[in-house]
Amino acid sequence: MKKIIIITILLAAVNVYSNILYQPDNLNFEQGRPGFVPDGWVFPSKLATAGYIAFIEHKTVYEGRFSVAIDNPHYNADTAIVEGSPNMSTLYQSVDAFPFRNKTIRFSAWVKCDIGEPDAKGELWIVVRDEKKEVIVTEYGENDQITENVWHKKEIMAFIPNDADELRFGFLLNGKARLWADAVSIDIINPEGSSDLPPQQLSDKAIPALVTFAKLYGYLHHFYPSQNFRSLDQERLMLYSISRILDKPDNFISDMKGLLKDIAPEANILKKNEQINYSYLKPTTLQDRIAYVAEIAGGPVVKNSPAFYSILRNVYSTTRSREGSVFQNIDMIKYDNKKVVVSAMIKVDGKSPGSNAQIWCKTDIINSQDYTFATNSETPALENEWKKYSVEINMPENVYNLRLALVFLGEGAAYFDDIKVQVYDGEKLEKEFIVPNGDFEQSGAGNTLNSWEIEPAVLSAGYNAGRELNVKFGGSFSLRIASDLETMIKFPDMGELAIFPINEQYDIAFPLVIPIQKEFIADDFIKKLEIPGKPFGYNPTINDKSTRLAAVIQLWNIIKHFSLKTIAEAELENMLIQSLISVSTVNSYQDFSNIMNNMVQILTDPRVTVWNQFYDLKYGLPLVFHKFEQDVIVTSVIDNSLDITAGDVLTHVDGVQINDLIKKYEIKHYAVNQNFAILRALANIRVGVKDSKSTLTLKNKNGESREVAVTRNTLLHDIYEPRPEPIVELDSLVYYVDMTQVSDKTFKRVTDQIPEAKAFVFDMRGHMSMSEHVLSLFSDKDLDGVRWEIPVYTKPEKQLQSKIIYSGGITGRKKYTDTKLIFLIDESTIGYSEAVANIIKESQLGILLGAPSAGLIGETFSTRLIGGTSLSMTGMKAYNSTYKLLNGNSVEPDVLLLRNNNKFLNYTELLLEKALELLKN
Repeated sequence: MKKIIIITILLAAVNVYSNILYQPDNLNFEQGRPGFVPDGWVFPSKLATAGYIAFIEHKTVYEGRFSVAIDNPHYNADTAIVEGSPNMSTLYQSVDAFPFRNKTIRFSAWVKCDIGEPDAKGELWIVVRDEKKEVIVTEYGENDQITENVWHKKEIMAFIPNDADELRFGFLLNGKARLWADAVSIDIINPEGSSDLPPQQLSDKAIPALVTFAKLYGYLHHFYPSQNFRSLDQERLMLYSISRILDKPDNFISDMKGLLKDIAPEANILKKNEQINYSYLKPTTLQDRIAYVAEIAGGPVVKNSPAFYSILRNVYSTTRSREGSVFQNIDMIKYDNKKVVVSAMIKVDGKSPGSNAQIWCKTDIINSQDYTFATNSETPALENEWKKYSVEINMPENVYNLRLALVFLGEGAAYFDDIKVQVYDGEKLEKEFIVPNGDFEQSGAGNTLNSWEIEPAVLSAGYNAGRELNVKFGGSFSLRIASDLETMIKFPDMGELAIFPINEQYDIAFPLVIPIQKEFIADDFIKKLEIPGKPFGYNPTINDKSTRLAAVIQLWNIIKHFSLKTIAEAELENMLIQSLISVSTVNSYQDFSNIMNNMVQILTDPRVTVWNQFYDLKYGLPLVFHKFEQDVIVTSVIDNSLDITAGDVLTHVDGVQINDLIKKYEIKHYAVNQNFAILRALANIRVGVKDSKSTLTLKNKNGESREVAVTRNTLLHDIYEPRPEPIVELDSLVYYVDMTQVSDKTFKRVTDQIPEAKAFVFDMRGHMSMSEHVLSLFSDKDLDGVRWEIPVYTKPEKQLQSKIIYSGGITGRKKYTDTKLIFLIDESTIGYSEAVANIIKESQLGILLGAPSAGLIGETFSTRLIGGTSLSMTGMKAYNSTYKLLNGNSVEPDVLLLRNNNKFLNYTELLLEKALELLKN
C-alpha cells in the first residue's frame, strides 16, 4: 500500500510531463537564486499551492554556497487538491535514462532533517519510466529514512532496464519538518569482475578488421529496419565485436556472420560478386500492410523531436501531420433513422506504398456532442483506374447534418468524380441528393472549389486540392487532391537490397524495408555475450580502450552518413584509420577529446562539438576578458578579493603568451567569424576543472606587470559581462529588452502595461529566448521568415534524401506606431538569434547595431556516443526569402561599432550610448 501511495504522490499528483534533462545537472544546488527552486529541479505547482515550499538555502549548507531545503511549515496545509497521502512533499530531477540503461546506479546525497512531529521523516527515491510513460522501476529509502538533524550521507541503488526512457530521482518529505540536501551524486556501479582494457597499440591485423567492422556497424545500426535489432543493447554489441577483433582479428568475418544470424537474420556478409535473392511478399490484406524502413531526420538522435528524429517508419503509413481532404455539409434534417449511402468514382496515382483514397462521413446531432462516423478505410481506393467506392451510414435520432469528406492519404494524387448521396428507407431508395458541385464542373472565385471547403491545416500538411481538366471520369473536370512532392519523404523500393562494400573481399547486404517480424530475440541474449572484463552491467568509460575505439567508430559513421557536407570516401577512411590508431594508446581525457574534436574538423561546421558528461567543465576563472585590437583586457572581475582590476591587460597564462594561447584554441574549431573564434578561444582559456589554478600575468594602466594566482572556483553561469535588467526604461519611453532573458509571454505581459513607446532597444547577443513573432508588434505588413530545411535519410551514405521544410512569414499586427527599433548584435549572436537578425535586416524593420554575428545560423542536433560522450552538429540548412543559403554567413550590422577600451570596457555600455545617440538623430 505504501508503495502505491508514494507512486501516486510522485507521479499523479505532480507534473508528470516535466522537462527531461539531457544529463543530471545542478547536483550541488549552486545554480539558481536563494529562496527559489534550484535550476534543473522540479517542485510541483500543486504542492506549492497546498502549502509546501522548496528553495535554495544559503544559511545551512554541507559544501559550497548553497543547499536545498524542502519545508512543510504548516502541518494543517490544504492538501485536498493533492492526490495520495497528505503531508507528502517532493523535489526531484528528471533526466534521460539512456546513459544508464542496463546499469546499476547509486543516488546519494548529504542530508539532514529538522523534525517537527514524531512521525515526520524524509526519504530518497528513484522512479524509472519507459517510452510509454509506464513506471518500470521504483526504489525508495523507507528502510533508511532521514530523521537526524546533522549532515549525513544517504544513498539508494536501482538497476535501470534496457527499455528505460526517463530517470527521476529526488527527495520525499512526509510530515511537519524541514529537509536539507546537498552534494547529490548519481553514480554508475560496475559489477564485480569489471576491468578496463589499458592503452595498447593496435596490431597490424586489428586495424583493417576494425575498419571493416566500422562500416558494417554503421550500415546496420542506422539503417537495418528491425525493431528487434534496435531493441538490443547496441553498446554491448559493439564492445563484444571489438573484443573479438582485438583477440582474434583473423576470425572476425566468421564471428560476425554467426552473430548476424542471431540479431539481424536478414543481413548477410557476402563475398564479392556473390549473388543473393531476397523475395518480398506483397501484402494481401490491409492488416499485412506493415513494413519498416529506417527514417532519420537531421541525424541519429536518441530523443526524438519534431525537427530531429530517428525512427522506424511503416512505409504504408502517412508521413504527414494529417490527411489531405475537402468537405461539405449536407442538411439531413427529417432523415432520422434512414440509411445513407455515399458513393464516388475514385482513382489513385500513388507515389508511396500506402497511398490511398477514402470517403469519410460524420453526422451531427441536435443539442448533442455525440456523433456517428463511417469510412471505407477497410476497402480504400488503391488503384490507378476509375472505380466506384461507397460508404454506408445510418442517420441517428435528431440528426441535422452530414459532413462528407473526400480524403487522400500518402503521396502522389487522388482523383474524385461523380459524388452521390442516396437515402434509403430500409432497402428502398427514397431520395438521391444532388450533391452541390458533386461533379466538380463549377469553380468558385479565383478557381476555388465551389461548394467544397479545405481546411488551412490540410494546406499546412502539404496537400492542395483543385479541379483537374486532364483526368476525369465524366464531364470536363474531376477533383484532384495531391501532396507536395518537394516535401515528400522518399522510401526505398519494396524488396530493395542495400549492398555496400565493407572491405576489398566482402559486402554487406540487407533489405532496406522489412515486413513486421514475428520472431523475437531471446531476452537474455545480450546477457549471455561474454566479454573479458566486461560482465553484463559494465559501465563503459573512456578509460577503457575498447570504449574509445567504439566512440571513434560511432562518430565516424555519423560524419559519413549524416553530414551536410560531401566528403570523399578515401578521406573518410584515412581519418578513421588514423583516429583508431591514435585513440588506442591515449591515457587521458584531454588526449581523447583532442582526437574526437580533430575528427569533426573535417565537417567545416562551426557549431560542431564533442563533449563528455562525466568530464563536463562547469567552472572557470572568476573574471571576464576580451580582445581589444592587439590586447586582451579584463573587463569584469567576479571575485573582488583578487588583485585584479577591470582594465588590466592580460599578457600570459601560466607563462604562455596570451595570443599564442588564443591561436592554439582557434585551430581546434572551424569558424567563419574571426571574432567568434577569439571569443571561443578565450572561453576555453577561462574554463577548467573545478579548483584548478592558473597564474595570470597582468599589466596595470601604468604598464607595471604582476603575477596573480587565480582558482577556477566560479560556476560558468555566474561569469558574465554585466547588462541592464532584462526589461528596463533607458530614457523616457525608450525601453531596453534582453531577448536572451525574456520570453514571449513575459514580453507580452510587460508590453500590455506599455501602451506607448518611442523606441525599443533589443539585445540579441546570445541565444534568444523570444521568437521572431514578437516582430509582428512593430509591422503593419507581413514579414518573410527564414526557410529551414532538414534532410531526411532513408538509405545509407545519403543515397536517398528527402527534406522537411519549415517556413512561414510573420503576420503583421502592428501595436506600436512610429516606434523606432534598434537591435544589438555581435559575435555572440548565434543560431536562431542570427535567423531573426536576418529577418530584421531583410525587412529593414530596425537598425542592427554592433558587430557581425557568429555565422552559426544552422541549428544543431545532439546525440549520444558510448562512454558518456556526446556530439552536437548542424543538422539543418537555413535560407532567406530569395533562397540564399544562410549557413556559414554572418549577419552584418547596419551600424558597425567595435569594442573600444578608450571609453567603455563594458561593451554593453558602449552599444547603449550609441543606440541612444542614433535615436536622437
